[in-house]
Amino acid sequence: MATYVQISRDEFEDWLKRSGYKWERDTSKAGIYLLPLSDNVAIKVSSTIGSRDDAMGRGQASIKLSLMSTVTGYTLNKKAQGQAHFKRTTNWEKTLKKGLDRMKQAYLKAASFYDIIAGIKDRKQYEEDILKKIESVPDWRNSDMLASFYQRVESHGVLTEKQMNALDKIVEGKESPQEQQGPDEGFLNRMRQLYREADRDGNDWLKDFVKSVAEQYKRRGSLSDKQLAVLDKNFKRYRVATNHDIVGELRSIADLLRV
Repeated sequence: MATYVQISRDEFEDWLKRSGYKWERDTSKAGIYLLPLSDNVAIKVSSTIGSRDDAMGRGQASIKLSLMSTVTGYTLNKKAQGQAHFKRTTNWEKTLKKGLDRMKQAYLKAASFYDIIAGIKDRKQYEEDILKKIESVPDWRNSDMLASFYQRVESHGVLTEKQMNALDKIVEGKESPQEQQGPDEGFLNRMRQLYREADRDGNDWLKDFVKSVAEQYKRRGSLSDKQLAVLDKNFKRYRVATNHDIVGELRSIADLLRV
């Protein structure tokens, strides 16, 4: 049976000082700490430390982590590919440090996208503005790229920084939709490598899947979150995904993060 411990504020803040993260206490709430990762994003730590500087509640009370917007206060990610609750057992320092590191890595894999979402103060107004901007482009419905942007935003998704830059150039008349860059060749090469690995492994289902999504990606320049999840899983399985920046960018394109 796990052994639970009481944690005083001094003990918890001493651990924070040794954690390697910058931190600040939310003065409006006794047990909340913020660990900034950028101007717009921070790790929120609900420590269970009460106003009397002792751990609140029973020994089993959990410490909670999440990524949040420092602009709006909204939660951006409750788990960040790991556990969200950490019991106050005798090894809490070690397990909580791992949790912080996982949160940070999840942010870094899609940092620009997290920062964009975190900085949107009025999501409804953002959607209206982007849709109007797309609609201002003549014959925009005949552009696969603009049509995919429109569908994403209309479905409450958010455009990446790269997508916004592309849209702005088109609206300003600096480029036409046809002049925009095509699919990421590096990502296509990874899918080709995955196809070869699946062929060597005799995995016919995966071969068919990769061929199908590669064709879709070449046509539309984007994939769904479910498709990317399957690819990411098999990239790791066959040790193909070595460039985390590309994987993170593609996940953000699929609107991995929703507010």
